[in-house]
Amino acid sequence: MIAPLPPEPRRRLIRHLLTITDLAKRDCELADRRLQAFLADFRERVGAQGDQADTSSSLISSETP
Repeated sequence: MIAPLPPEPRRRLIRHLLTITDLAKRDCELADRRLQAFLADFRERVGAQGDQADTSSSLISSETP
């Protein structure tokens, strides 16, 4: 079982994914690259910290369109 994320990191992740899906309407290739980067970063955080990943730092950084 995976522990649920705290409310603020969860909202941040949701906003980031919504930004990526919105970008996909205009530029699928760029959205794919950003999604791959997002997933790689997320996996790295989860792998480094186990099931209690620290997603409190900004994942959006300079990737927003």
